[in-house]
Amino acid sequence: MGVILKFCSYSKCLILLFLLLNLTVETFSLKCYECFWSQKSIDESEYESKFQNRKSLKYPMVEGPVISSDEPPSTPQEMKECNRKECPDSRWCMKWSYISKEPQNITYTCVGNPDLRRGCFKQEIPDKHLKLEACLCDQDFCNKESSLHSFSVLNSICIVVLSMFIYFLSFKT
Repeated sequence: MGVILKFCSYSKCLILLFLLLNLTVETFSLKCYECFWSQKSIDESEYESKFQNRKSLKYPMVEGPVISSDEPPSTPQEMKECNRKECPDSRWCMKWSYISKEPQNITYTCVGNPDLRRGCFKQEIPDKHLKLEACLCDQDFCNKESSLHSFSVLNSICIVVLSMFIYFLSFKT
């Protein structure tokens, strides 16, 4: 430890510690809400058969719980009905909605995202008069939001760049 302290000044060590801490925080598993909401009541066995079918087609499906109510869950109290899933193999939470004039059903889960795209993406399904909306974010439990905003990766990059800038400036003084 004494060698490290001789090598760098207090401010340099503080910056290095901050960088290491920031990288460590980013490696922990993401946590997402996981449930299925439907505006109309769904029989558990009907959902189970659809789950097995769609899972093989790579649709985002969750094992449950299945929530049926007039409005999708949005408050912290309502979201307590959803599972809180730790997603070690995924760095993205998703909210997947089928919308007619209003949401028909919503799947909340964690997913892979090879394109590293965040935000909400919409697609029209004209023959069924539906819109599909997929919202991706990368912060714990961010998939409950009505409009998902995510800046943790960008924020981390900015912090690392700023820290490196300050670190290299300290060499010149």
